Amino acid sequence: MAFQPVPNAAQCIINYTDGVRSFSNSLWAVKSGFGQANMQDLATAIRANISAGWAAWFGNNFTQDVITVYDQRAEGAPVYLHTLNPVTGQDADEIHPLGDALVVTLRTATRGRSGRGRMYLGGLSVGQSADGLWSSPITAQAVDFCEELKADLDVLGWTWVVCSRYSENALRNPALTFPVTSFEVRSAVVGTQTRRNRRP
Repeated sequence: MAFQPVPNAAQCIINYTDGVRSFSNSLWAVKSGFGQANMQDLATAIRANISAGWAAWFGNNFTQDVITVYDQRAEGAPVYLHTLNPVTGQDADEIHPLGDALVVTLRTATRGRSGRGRMYLGGLSVGQSADGLWSSPITAQAVDFCEELKADLDVLGWTWVVCSRYSENALRNPALTFPVTSFEVRSAVVGTQTRRNRRP
C-alpha cells in the first residue's frame, strides 16, 4: 500500500507480550510541529498511565514492553522506540484467549463511522467476566484509564484522535483526524479481534 500522510500525526503501537504470544493497541495523536522529544513524552505518558491505571487489570504473564511511535507526517520520517520501564500485569487469574477483548469506543464530534474509533483492551482474565459479559468494575476502569490518559496527553499538547484513512473504500490523501471527545463501553459483551488469533 502506498504511504498515506497524516498531518501533524503520530501513531503509537503499544505492544504486550508473554514472550511467545503478543497483542497490541494502536493510538493516534496530533501535535503541530512535534519532534523526537515530543514523541518520547507521548510514549512516556502512555507507559505511565498503563502502570498507574491499567496494570492491575491485565494478566501477570503479560508485559507491556515496547511502544513504537511513528511520525506519520511523511514517508521515511523518524520512529521512536520506547523500552524504558516495562510494565507487567498484576492479575494472576487465567487469561482469556487473545482474540477476546474489552472494546472501548472512541467518540468525536464527527458523526458516522469515520468519526468513531475503537480500542481493544486484551490480556484480561476469565475472572473479569461472567456468562460472556465483562464485569462492571473493569468496564468502568477501562473508561477511567482512557479519560486519564487523554487528560495527560492534553497537558503535553498532544490531542488523541481518530484517524480516518478511507472514504468509500478509497484511500484518503492525506488522511483525516478527528479529536476524541469521550469514551464509552457500548456493550459489556466480550468482543473479538480475530486478527490476534492468527498470531503465534
